[in-house]
Amino acid sequence: MPVFAAVTEPSLARRLVLHRGVTPLVIPDLLLDGGAFDPLNPKLAAGGVVILVALRSRNPWLPFILGMAMLLLLRKGFGWLVLVMASLILGEEVHPALGGTVAALTVVAGAMNFACSHYAACPLRRITRHLTTTGAAA
Repeated sequence: MPVFAAVTEPSLARRLVLHRGVTPLVIPDLLLDGGAFDPLNPKLAAGGVVILVALRSRNPWLPFILGMAMLLLLRKGFGWLVLVMASLILGEEVHPALGGTVAALTVVAGAMNFACSHYAACPLRRITRHLTTTGAAA
């Protein structure tokens, strides 16, 4: 006898099979990072956003789009946020001019990182090419 023989609506049966089949595959990947539970795992935060958006929205694409945006933001942007915040704390502890200088250098480094990873014109490539040709000639 089929599992969903008592269910008369086929869409309900399909939804139940989808949730019961996908959940055991997704939950361990969300909770475990490198085989151990990590509460600061960016996949866990993105999964939470997906669950909240899916419960509030009827749009099937919105949870996917916002979850991936959150995951990318946390993976790529969190390190730069930590660097900027550390420079601001340094400015409060030592001298505001030093903290502002470090924060400005952090922003410049972030902009150069973005430019070098997205565009062909990268100032770092020109500098390193110049240094390697100068070092080889000497």
